[in-house]
Amino acid sequence: MFLEVRDLNFSYDNSGSPHLLEGINFSLEKHEAISIIGPSGCGKSTLLKIICGLLKANSGAVLKENKAIKGADTQTSYVSSEFGLLPWYSVYKNVELPLKLHGVDATQRKEKVNLALEKVELKKYSKKFPKELSMGQKQRACIAKAIAVDTNLMLCDEPLCHVDDINRINLQDIFLESQIANKYAQILITHNIDEALKLSSRVLVFSEKPSTIIYELDNSNHLDKDYLFSQDFIIKRQLLQQKLKDALACNKEGLQK
Repeated sequence: MFLEVRDLNFSYDNSGSPHLLEGINFSLEKHEAISIIGPSGCGKSTLLKIICGLLKANSGAVLKENKAIKGADTQTSYVSSEFGLLPWYSVYKNVELPLKLHGVDATQRKEKVNLALEKVELKKYSKKFPKELSMGQKQRACIAKAIAVDTNLMLCDEPLCHVDDINRINLQDIFLESQIANKYAQILITHNIDEALKLSSRVLVFSEKPSTIIYELDNSNHLDKDYLFSQDFIIKRQLLQQKLKDALACNKEGLQK
């Protein structure tokens, strides 16, 4: 197993109660992509921060390749809805920075940065600074920064929430193509059910806090031709819509996992 989350509990209160996350259990195979959906504020983003080593759980464990995660991992990429661009660096230098930190030589850095910027259609903005970009362009710059790096785990916290519908569809395709081509594992947080179904082989539904996993949807046929126009896609979308309504209307008690 590539990644395992075991009996994870987390609270921002030092006493450990009440929990934001409670009894979280799931695993991720190498090269697998999953999505997490659930009510706002239920701890989805917090979970990603624990997985990438930025936060420590109160109890339980996160194992990557059978080793406990105890801090930042250079083989894990993180795309946040909060951008994370350095304002004093140009778009090019922001995308290049992680490659420098990974010790990639100058020739390879140039090639990887230009390719990533080209994929997100930002190459002509490479000399611009974050303050000169729209919200959607900032988001695309963050995506370029993530996909430019060789990674084995991509953590995506609502990476497309600031882009318009047309760019969102194009960037979904880029995420899908990049994940398949580079064979990394991926966890995506989104409030967009269609996006979750398009980009993931499994979808986990979180309850209201204290959050736990109330439902897991098998979506292993998501790469099938014409899947997005199929009856199966429509049925799964409706099912997830109902599960989200259940999560909002009820506490976790009484809901079937």
